[in-house]
Amino acid sequence: MFAKYVLGLLLAALAYCPMAANAQSAPSNGMADKGLIIRVMDRLLFIDVGRQEGVQAGDIFDIVDSEVVTHPLSGDTLSITPRSVGALQVRQVYPKMALAELMHIQAARDPMLMRIEPIENSERLL
Repeated sequence: MFAKYVLGLLLAALAYCPMAANAQSAPSNGMADKGLIIRVMDRLLFIDVGRQEGVQAGDIFDIVDSEVVTHPLSGDTLSITPRSVGALQVRQVYPKMALAELMHIQAARDPMLMRIEPIENSERLL
């Protein structure tokens, strides 16, 4: 059963991690379409996208986690659903990374290695 659980997590990770960074195109707003939180220091988050991907100070990203639904008897993965669990705002940008402030996150969630996606309409956070 544990092996099936680990397999489900692995499938979830593979479903949402690009196989080649160059295979994805940037969104029309010029901001990176996806990234990853690579380090957490209290409310300061390091993300693996930066100026080269069009990220600017003030950009807001969703923190996205994947919910894996498995069949209770067979252990088969039935679906992998991305969902927003928080948000961050970019404060300082470097060529290949950026520093961001954690705006909010669901209770007891560790954002380390979670995906990020740009928020098109930041008014929904207010």
